[in-house]
Order: sequence, then C-alpha cells, then structure tokens
Amino acid sequence: MGESYNRAYKVVVKVQQLAEMEEVINYKQSTDNEERKAMIRSIWTKRLRGCQRNVEVWQDMLAVHSMVIAPIEDMDNWLKFSNLCRKSGHMRLAYKTLVNLLGCDPAQHPDKFASHPHPGYAAHTTAHARRTRRTRTVSHLSCVVCRVSCVVCRVSCVVSCRVTFNYLRYMYDAGDKKATFDRLRVFTRNLQDDAKLLARCHLTLGQWESELNSDNLSETAIPHILASFKAATEYDDHWYKAWHSWARSNFEVITHYQKQGLHDKISPHLVPAVSGFFRSIALAPQGKSLQDTLRCAFTHADIPLHS
Repeated sequence: MGESYNRAYKVVVKVQQLAEMEEVINYKQSTDNEERKAMIRSIWTKRLRGCQRNVEVWQDMLAVHSMVIAPIEDMDNWLKFSNLCRKSGHMRLAYKTLVNLLGCDPAQHPDKFASHPHPGYAAHTTAHARRTRRTRTVSHLSCVVCRVSCVVCRVSCVVSCRVTFNYLRYMYDAGDKKATFDRLRVFTRNLQDDAKLLARCHLTLGQWESELNSDNLSETAIPHILASFKAATEYDDHWYKAWHSWARSNFEVITHYQKQGLHDKISPHLVPAVSGFFRSIALAPQGKSLQDTLRCAFTHADIPLHS
C-alpha cells in the first residue's frame, strides 16, 4: 500500500510541476502586475509547504520556481529545503544550497566567518578598507557611491544572518561540533535587532551545550545551559519550543541532582520546570508537553515549591 502511494505521489508531483510551468509563463507575462506575481508566489509557497518532507520533491518544485524567482528572493523556502537536506543526511546538497544563498563559501574564509556574523559584509568592508589605503585621493562622487553600497550591504546582511545561522547548524551536524559551538556564541554576541533569530540562536546554544556535556553534566555547564534556554523565552515569549526546552532543561537538572543525591538543589528548579511546561502547553494546541508536565509534577509532588 505504501509503495503504491509513493508511486502515485510522484505522478501527482509531476502533474503539479506541469501546472506550475504554465504559471511560470503567467508570472513572466505579469511584468507590471506586482499583485498578480505576489499571489502566484504565495500559492507556490502554500503548495510547497503541503508537499511531503522529501528532498527530491522539494528540489523539483523549487527548480521550477527558480526559473522566475532567485533563491535569495525565496529565502524562507530555500532555508527550509537546506534544513530538510541536513536532517535527511543530504549534507552536500545542504552545503551547496547555503553557499548559494550566502554568495560566498565560508570554508574558504574561515577567519572572517568565525569572527563576524555576516561573512559577506566582512568581506565587503575589508575590501573597502584596502581600496581606501591604496587610494589617497578619492573623488566626492566615489565616496557617495561607496557609502550607498555600504548601506545596501548592511541591508543584505540582515538577510544573510539567517543563512549564516543555518550554515552553522550545517557545520555542527557535519561533525565540527565544539568549534561550531564557539562560532555560534560569537555570532550570537554580535547579532542585533532580530529578536526571533536571537531566540533561535540561544535555543541552539542551549541544545548544543547540553549535547556536548551529556556524558558529564557539570556544575559549570548547568547555569550556562539554563541561561541560554531562558534567553530564548525572553527573546520570543510566544515560541512553544523555547518554553518547552526551558522547562525540560530544568527537569533534566532535577533528574541529575536526584541521581547525585543532592535533593536540596532540586527545589529551585521545580517551579521553572512546571510553569514552563504549562506555558508550552498553552502555546502548543497539540499538548505535546503535557506528559512531561505530569511526570515532573507527580514525581516531585512531596517537595515544597519556592518561587
């Protein structure tokens, strides 16, 4: 039954591609009709999000869209595709997608990439500094053009931040875990004016530090892990995943102290764990964290809570 469904699904995808090829023609003919073009882009995105989370399916659909929309203009979908590739083990394809969005290969400029959250902007400013040193006399017009190009570059950097973050996630999964964790900390410190991205950076820092210390959770690591998850909830107060991770990390700390026999250290983490789980339940209609909440509440029901 499953095999028959997969065969039929591939045929349906091909039919959808043919339909979108016709829409590509309509899109190209709507040169002066931005509203029509925006509607077609919205329809394509809705269709794509409704497709199977399959690398080949998404690649075929995005290939059609890219005939009229550059990947950088369709960044959300291409980033989702790169994440799909990474999670499916198609690391080379994930890498090529991210490099295409960045416009440069961070592997060829590791020093700039490690020290600056925006590799493209760092490369631009470095090149500008070199031109300034080489040229003592610069015309007024050249200065104006250079300032305008810097403004444009800063705008593009706001876009490249998200791509850089996803590239760091690729690097971590590719195996360079400790070095990538340090680079993400630098990236997060330099990141500004993007609360949602900051929330995702802090959440990822907490997840990675938990993983790197999974064999030996130390007293030094625990405050850093909790602080990362707490920061994620502060930067995006309505994000289910942040609250669930914050609650779950406190629950894991409770379990750790319980195994160590340090019962006096358990109580301060009970309120954050339970309240965090209830907050995540409120934000997730599916009630994904209800089981964790009940387990935490009943396991430690005899311990007095201190806010």
